[in-house]
Amino acid sequence: MKGTETIYDRPGQTCNRLWSYLDTVAKAIATGGTVRILFWDRELKHFSRLRKSPNVSFPFYHPALDGSLKWLRDSIFWVLGTKIVKKAFAALGEEKGFVRGWDRRDSHSWFPSVREKVLEVFRPDDSITREVEEAFAARRREGFFIVGIHVRRGDYRTWEEGRWFLSHNEYAEAMRRISSLHPEKKVCFFISTNETIPDGAFEGLDIMETHFTTAVHDLYGLTLCDRIAGPLSTFSRWASFYGRVPLRFIGKDDCIGSDEEFSPIAHFYRFENGQCIPNLTDKA
Repeated sequence: MKGTETIYDRPGQTCNRLWSYLDTVAKAIATGGTVRILFWDRELKHFSRLRKSPNVSFPFYHPALDGSLKWLRDSIFWVLGTKIVKKAFAALGEEKGFVRGWDRRDSHSWFPSVREKVLEVFRPDDSITREVEEAFAARRREGFFIVGIHVRRGDYRTWEEGRWFLSHNEYAEAMRRISSLHPEKKVCFFISTNETIPDGAFEGLDIMETHFTTAVHDLYGLTLCDRIAGPLSTFSRWASFYGRVPLRFIGKDDCIGSDEEFSPIAHFYRFENGQCIPNLTDKA
């Protein structure tokens, strides 16, 4: 069973990558094997446990390749990503240990048996987790119930015909609705976003003031929340899964009816309450 597998695809951004690595890394840990990952996401620099795991190898990674030697990284990615090379990897097939990680995003064949070990490997660097935990601890000491809001717009304006694109007013209305579900609690909101929120957009709502500088800070912050809400995304999906935080996806013209609609992610396509998540990634 022990052996080496090579993940040769690069599906999307950070959390797509984490989902695509999950079960193959779990298999390597469970069997004492190794997984080689040919491509890396720019946020890999914040996951030293993953980079330094004895069961994981990034053969082409070096910090300088995300800095002064970025041109060399792009050249490596171009060569490995050419159609002829990808076809060669695919032709070798799984029997030779070459796999598309994205094809395993919904696999949990190995993960449950080594859950805690795997989650530790995927834990961000201490410099990030300490900063985020301190910010959240300050709010916890004040007795706050913290709701994470993933604000993603940008490309969502057109994806799925804008079904998951919300105005700032719509986010604010969803936040007020969530707050009303917990009248006995002091509710505040942690905003995870890569855009600037206009002044006054969330007026009347208690917003955590943070000075986080990376997407990984935001991702780890969501794992520490009591609830998460936002559009369909692998980002909030990973945070819910990693931290076992109840999540509710919100789309256009969507009204949250009760707190029971929130549930942790158990699987890429399923919540712990059994509700299924549609596969919109591989639509024809």
